[in-house]
Amino acid sequence: MGVAYIDNDILHKLSAYGLLLDLLGSRPLDNDNFLMLGAARYIVLKKLQKKPPVRGAELSIAEFEAAIAKIDTIEPSDEEVKLASEFEYAAQQLNVDFDPGESLLCAALLLRGGGHIFTGDKRAVLALQALLNAEAISAEVCHRVACLEQLFLLLLQNKEHADIRSAVCAEQTVDRALANCFSCYSKNSGVDTWREGLASYIRDLLAKAPRVLIESCG
Repeated sequence: MGVAYIDNDILHKLSAYGLLLDLLGSRPLDNDNFLMLGAARYIVLKKLQKKPPVRGAELSIAEFEAAIAKIDTIEPSDEEVKLASEFEYAAQQLNVDFDPGESLLCAALLLRGGGHIFTGDKRAVLALQALLNAEAISAEVCHRVACLEQLFLLLLQNKEHADIRSAVCAEQTVDRALANCFSCYSKNSGVDTWREGLASYIRDLLAKAPRVLIESCG
């Protein structure tokens, strides 16, 4: 049984698309135990209420609540808060953006153990690479992070392709890059085009953060 920590961005965007339950059910990267920060529920609910998806806040929130019933919440320990603060301070010295939520998930991964972190925050991925280059974070985080596009490649293996594209294209403003990957502005495209769109974004991020992302997925 693998353990994956899920950040707020993934929770928010997959809920907006109506795909969070699908992601969890697919056991991505052989993980079937999922963790999130205790504050995540309130942060994501606020986002869904403040800027509701096209299909409406009520439906998205109901699906979000159903999904997080399958996710355990964690409250950071004093040791984790201290370690996360050290990561954030080092990131400031390196002039890179490292969100407190991401730093806490990294601290939890290192101190509690686990398989992966699922993140939709590309700035955090780049910050982790900078921290690794500066030896300001343990090399244990190497190749333990899956980005949004990698998770969608995994989803394409486990759910009807057209349903995934429809969900993304119905909510094009949730993530513009993902809308581009799924050719939401073109009528003539297929799953191979969508996979290549995702792979292109992943290759670009891998080139910038070669020690951070998982190396392949599907």
